[in-house]
Amino acid sequence: MVKRLHEVWESEDGSVSMFLRGAKGWREILPPNARRIHVFEAESAFEAFRTFYRLMGWGEWRPLQGMEDKPYPNSTP
Repeated sequence: MVKRLHEVWESEDGSVSMFLRGAKGWREILPPNARRIHVFEAESAFEAFRTFYRLMGWGEWRPLQGMEDKPYPNSTP
C-alpha cells in the first residue's frame, strides 16, 4: 500500500487543520502565521483522520455509518 504524508498546521487562534502534503491550494487557506506542528504518514484518509485525532488528543475518530475506507491510489494527488 502507498503511504502519503500529511501535515497538521496550527494558527495563532488555536485552530488546527490537516492536509495531504502536495494537495493543491491548501496553504492559501491558512493565515501566514500558521505553523506546522505534526507530519505523519497514512495509507488512507481514514487512517489519516484516526492519526490526526490521536495526535490532537481528541479520542477515537470514527467515520460516518456507511462510509468505506479506501487505500490511497499509487498515483500522486
